[in-house]
Amino acid sequence: MTDKEKIKLYEEDGILGAYYALNRKLNEITKLLNNNDLTQVDMSNKDDGTLERVMKFFNSVGDINDAMKKLKIDNALTGDEDKDRAKRKPLIEELVKWM
Repeated sequence: MTDKEKIKLYEEDGILGAYYALNRKLNEITKLLNNNDLTQVDMSNKDDGTLERVMKFFNSVGDINDAMKKLKIDNALTGDEDKDRAKRKPLIEELVKWM
């Protein structure tokens, strides 16, 4: 990693990035779940792990939601990525204020 890449990393807002990345992942999981018809799962085939994989996705939705809720509340995020990016300052700028 170059020095410029390292600096860029510190200029980005990790909290904001994490919140919206989780939101995108939640949308992907939703799409995946909607694309799977559980009535078509062969329940007699013990080697078919489709149902187990789908259930893991179901369980992850609550965990992702809890993390997103905490990030949103703790950091006063609006749910509008453009608005949030406009009002937030990069971590490096916040740290410089304390020096």
